Amino acid sequence: MKRRSVILLISVAVVIVAGYFIQMSLAASRTSSAVSVSYVGIVTELSKVPLYSGALLIEKDDSYPRAEGSILYYVDASVKDVEAFYTDQLTSLHWQSDWVEHRRADSDSVNLNWQTPKLDDTASLHFSRLNDEGDEPYDLSLLIDAEDTGNVKGTPGSTSVIIYLARVPNLSRVPLLPDASEIKKAERGQTRTLEYITATTANGVLDYYTDVMPKYGWRHDGPALDLATGQTLPGSLLFSWGYGGVDTESWEANVQVTTEPVSIGLVKVNLRVTGKTNLR
Repeated sequence: MKRRSVILLISVAVVIVAGYFIQMSLAASRTSSAVSVSYVGIVTELSKVPLYSGALLIEKDDSYPRAEGSILYYVDASVKDVEAFYTDQLTSLHWQSDWVEHRRADSDSVNLNWQTPKLDDTASLHFSRLNDEGDEPYDLSLLIDAEDTGNVKGTPGSTSVIIYLARVPNLSRVPLLPDASEIKKAERGQTRTLEYITATTANGVLDYYTDVMPKYGWRHDGPALDLATGQTLPGSLLFSWGYGGVDTESWEANVQVTTEPVSIGLVKVNLRVTGKTNLR
C-alpha cells in the first residue's frame, strides 16, 4: 500500500514539473515570432490568409476534416487594430465582409484570460468569397475572432486571434465523374436532381464520391435511405452539410447518390441535392 502511495506521489510530481516547463516554454515564446506554420485542412486557401505583423506562438489545429482549418496566434496590438487590419487586408483580397460583432467576453463565451473582461474586448468578423469565376464546387467562409487577453502572465501578446476557414459546398456544382455523359438536370424549389452516365463501375462511383465530397465540405453519413420504406438503398451514399446553432439561424443541405446499371459497362448515377447554404 505504501509503495502504491509513493508511486502515485511521484506521478503527480512528474505532471506538475512537466506543466511548469510547458508554461516556461510558452512564456519564452513571447520573445520570438513564429516563422512557419504547418497548415492543415484547406492548405492553399488557409496559407493565403494574412497574419498581423509580429504574430507570436502560432498554433494549428489538425482536428478538422480536410475542408476546414484554423490558426491561433497572439499579437501585441489592440482588438480594434486587429479588426482594422483584417477589414482592410481581406477586402483588398476580394473577400466580402458579411458582418462584424463586438461583445463583452463572459462566462458563457470564450474568455481566454478567465478574468473580468472589459467592454467590447472581443470582435468577430465574418467574410465570404464566392467562386463564381472558377469551377470549384465550393465557396469560402472565413471567421476571425480577436480577444483582449489582458496581458495575462505567460500569454504572449495582448490580443489572441483565431482564424477559422471552411469550404461551403456550392449546391449547383456537385462534382461529377470525369467521363460523365448524357447529363440531365432539373430544379424545383430547394431540390435539384441530376443524372448522368459513366463507364465507371458502381463501386468505383461510390469510391469516387466517398473520397471527393469531404474535400468540398460534405460529411459522409453512410448509405442513403428509401423515404418510403426507411430501408437503406443498395449502391447509395448520403452526404450532409450544416451551419448555425441553437441561438443562430441555421442552414442544412444534403446530397443523395444512387447508382443503377443501364447496360454492359455503363452505370447511371443519380444525384438528389436538397437544402440551402448560408452563402447562396
